[in-house]
Amino acid sequence: LFRSKRWHERGFEIDEREVGSLFGVAGTVLDTRKILLTTAEYSSESEADKAARELADRWGILPRLHPEVDRRASGKLIAEDLETGVEIQAEGVLWFAPRKDPTVSVHDVECDAGLERRDYRGSIYVAIDRHGKLAVVNQVGESDVLAGLVPAEIYASAPMEALKAQAVAARGQLLAKIGSRHLDDPFLLCAHEHCQVYAGTSKEHPRTTDAVERTIGRVLMRPNETELVDTVYSANCGGHSENNEQVWASPADPQLRGQADAKLGEEFSKGIDANNVEAWLRGNPDAYSRPPAGKLATSYRWTTTIDPQGIAGKPGVPDSLGKLVQIRVVSRGVSGRSTEVELLGSKSSVTIYGELKIRQALGGLKSSAFVVDGDRDEQGRFVLHGGGHGHGVGLCQHGAIGMAGAGKSYGPILAHYYRGSKIVRLW
Repeated sequence: LFRSKRWHERGFEIDEREVGSLFGVAGTVLDTRKILLTTAEYSSESEADKAARELADRWGILPRLHPEVDRRASGKLIAEDLETGVEIQAEGVLWFAPRKDPTVSVHDVECDAGLERRDYRGSIYVAIDRHGKLAVVNQVGESDVLAGLVPAEIYASAPMEALKAQAVAARGQLLAKIGSRHLDDPFLLCAHEHCQVYAGTSKEHPRTTDAVERTIGRVLMRPNETELVDTVYSANCGGHSENNEQVWASPADPQLRGQADAKLGEEFSKGIDANNVEAWLRGNPDAYSRPPAGKLATSYRWTTTIDPQGIAGKPGVPDSLGKLVQIRVVSRGVSGRSTEVELLGSKSSVTIYGELKIRQALGGLKSSAFVVDGDRDEQGRFVLHGGGHGHGVGLCQHGAIGMAGAGKSYGPILAHYYRGSKIVRLW
């Protein structure tokens, strides 16, 4: 009510939208509902995105778009058996289930490696999405989803306690995101990083399946044991996790406070700021999230270059920027991640708000925790020294691996990254 009144005083006509879900599990009611304040309705996503950027520039906030559907896409779907020539038609949705085999195969699934065949338990239905394209959806039980999801999110070779921590976090995300994502699509959750990476049976591994089974029914609850913790996670926090409100448009969450790695010394234990960010990102301080030397080490500390001619036209950056002249970090979160960056160009300038949008605007950085060299390289490119891989909120997967390797069990690992939480078994 207070927030709504404040925006009314600023001259906005505010509406309220409820997202999330309410359901019961073994006598426990799980309520993930939230109230969103919306400012206006727009006829297209591009129009709404433009208005959101104007709000960000004027009020220094992290707005987000909220889709609403007046009428879902519809049409006739036709399936043909290429061996027999049998054709089936249906309005709106077609269902497929295996006759004998335990899985259904789907060909030409888009992934990082290109197109591949994937096998899925349960059944498959094909429907029409909000863009008028075909959506191939897997309807499957929670345990089977996690069996295919956990190994796609963390290395199956990780210590068992890290795998168990990941399984509990992933289960919490399944429950927490139902009813709050893809409200305008014919499915509850996507199979990509936007929700959680899910690859069907193709990524299943005995060790991660074992971790799912050993933590069956266990979720993280807030101290009152009536609300789920929003168990978000990322690959590598860089030694210090981040406060949720510095990354997303959301109120401060008491369970998602930025935490210093327990191995860090006094210099960095109270957070990263203007006084220590240079030493933090240019150095290589010992932390549980610092992987051993090798390929994964570049997730903890990294260096990259940016071509000043190649930034105009990137997501959130207008073509009118011209050649990039300066990158100025205006504000940072407690982990050192940039939360507001000003890009000064030869023709204009633009301010970018939000961890993900900063990463995208600068060509797809691993994280927004970076400092810029005072001098350019020999090709005239900006040189950035950074840390971490991902948004850094909640569970740090590499940190969990390091803590488990040091002998910590999954309970203390989760308690470190989700402050004040408690593991509760619901089924």
